[in-house]
Amino acid sequence: PSSVVSITVAPVGVMLEGAKARQQVLVTGLRKDGTVVDLTAKAVYKSATPKLAWVSPVGVVHPKADGPATIQVRAAGMSRFHPSDINWS
Repeated sequence: PSSVVSITVAPVGVMLEGAKARQQVLVTGLRKDGTVVDLTAKAVYKSATPKLAWVSPVGVVHPKADGPATIQVRAAGMSRFHPSDINWS
């Protein structure tokens, strides 16, 4: 297979409403030959705003407090920052 030239994180504009809300982040890679590959299981996830949200090793975002949270996703040697909006109450 050809190498991955870009990654995309979805869904766009994650909105978590309430303390029990959860959202799975999906990561896809676009290969040089135009094919798309699922990188969700191979990606590494980290909360850039740990006071507002945390993310599991498999990419599930969990709220901690109200505000604009950001999740960092690394896959195929690339990194993306993915915004999330948290409404804890």
